[in-house]
Amino acid sequence: MLLPKSVVKDSAKVLIVEDQPSTRLMVRSMLEHAGFKNIQEAENGEEGLEKVREEKPDLVFLDVVMPKMDGFHMCQEMKNDPKMADIPILFLTALDDVKSRTSGYKMGAVDYVNKPIQNDEILARAEVHIHNGMLKNQLQLYFDRVSAELDLARTFQKRLLPQELECSSFESQYKIKIQSHFQASEELAGDYWQIFKIDKNRFAVALVDFTGHGVAAALNTATAHGLFQDLEADMSDPLNVGQALNKQMRKILSVDSFATFFYGVCDVKKQTLSYIGCGSTPIAHLPADKGEDFSFVDCSGFPLGIVDEDRFDPAVKTLELKKGDTLFLYSDALTEAKHKSGKRWLEDGLTAILDKAHHFSEDDFLGSIKERFNQTAQMPLKDDLTMVSITF
Repeated sequence: MLLPKSVVKDSAKVLIVEDQPSTRLMVRSMLEHAGFKNIQEAENGEEGLEKVREEKPDLVFLDVVMPKMDGFHMCQEMKNDPKMADIPILFLTALDDVKSRTSGYKMGAVDYVNKPIQNDEILARAEVHIHNGMLKNQLQLYFDRVSAELDLARTFQKRLLPQELECSSFESQYKIKIQSHFQASEELAGDYWQIFKIDKNRFAVALVDFTGHGVAAALNTATAHGLFQDLEADMSDPLNVGQALNKQMRKILSVDSFATFFYGVCDVKKQTLSYIGCGSTPIAHLPADKGEDFSFVDCSGFPLGIVDEDRFDPAVKTLELKKGDTLFLYSDALTEAKHKSGKRWLEDGLTAILDKAHHFSEDDFLGSIKERFNQTAQMPLKDDLTMVSITF
């Protein structure tokens, strides 16, 4: 984005720090004749620093050799202060040796103007560096605004997920223990999970993982949340829920987008889990008896949004549960993320991790998996990570 020269000259603040009155007058006259309107002066580095703090100039012309505080010292002071560090500095100097110039550039000066000062040179460099500084400020303001909006969006997205109070209500009613971990690879994520009360003995749990991540995927999770709230299908019937969601996803998602999906209905009285898997990661079933091996529950099938409703017909499967059993749901970042060794856990690696985690108490189960993962996973993650454990 190019700013008009008139805007640059009308709004820019310029500070001339020079101990020689004749040089200050010359630079000021050149700038004013060219149309610059906001010009301040200082006789040495100490006075210059005070003016910089007060006026926040867009450009500083800075003499090198001055009494009290020379230009190099003033430049260093500015660059050490975050509030002044981004203000461009042009040295005014008769020093033409490479060492002096190199020192200035290392300190953060953007350019040099040689003495005796030439009108065309000083104006050209002033316009360029003021324009660049203003663009940088605009970009920073834009970045700050986007960051603030992303913070709000991230907070909003996390509030769509089950909150601690809600989970406590489920734990009390159904005599279960719920643990969860949600970690976005970017500011926003494409993972979403939810729990639903059906009746006094039954509740449902869902895990959705949209393709991609970032803003587009996050918008899809908000859509999924809304669809669940408005779902007219029988929540106790996994097939009806899946078909209803798939029908809506076919209308909403773009042709290159889809969502893997797990939906299960837990009956704590009958001790069963009725579920469908739609291309999601397998669910781990860890028996209460630590001597028994755990197993992965197959959740393969068409993801949501891939095929029309006449072809979307996932099988409803049933899993027998016992008191103390744990169900472990996770998105594919857990097995697909690269680790520092360059390898991925994949299903075999997760099996080894779960083998050890199986012997932890229910309070430490999810934490132990998260700790092992974070010890070796390459950060930041390239995909979103969700983990949910439910112990009966």
